[in-house]
Amino acid sequence: MGTTTLSLDYERGADLPGVMLREVTEHGWPVAGPDAYPIVNHRDQDGVPRPLTEHDLRVVSACATSLVALFAKHSHIFSREGLDEPVCLSFYDEDDLEVRFTMPYEAGTSFAVNKNPPAGVSSPLPGLESERPPTITGAKIGRNQPCPCGSGRKYKKCCLPRVQRESE
Repeated sequence: MGTTTLSLDYERGADLPGVMLREVTEHGWPVAGPDAYPIVNHRDQDGVPRPLTEHDLRVVSACATSLVALFAKHSHIFSREGLDEPVCLSFYDEDDLEVRFTMPYEAGTSFAVNKNPPAGVSSPLPGLESERPPTITGAKIGRNQPCPCGSGRKYKKCCLPRVQRESE
């Protein structure tokens, strides 16, 4: 037995059933191109297709939008030379659904996770909040100490510049 899977795939319009193509046309849904019709699939532990729920669509939408925000904000980490230290970023939708990216995956256990999303953080894309700002209390954080936001980066290369700008 495996786990349930939820996936977003892109299909060629020529391979879609006529009913689906008519639905896209009737609703005026935007499609990136003739080879990019989005299809959401949900399968149970045995690989049998399951009906989609509203929650499934929210999760897939939040993941896709967060991935776009991650790439737009940190495209350098997708290059071969770009990932010199582990990265962990979280994004939130308007209902506080969290999407977290950790690269490389194996580094996930080295990041502390704060379960409370920040309030009023500006969005990189509509409906999404950017990664969490650090909560700084108590003793002063040294420039070479790990950043309190949990990114795994040094404070001076992560959140210190933002904190300095805000204090000016």
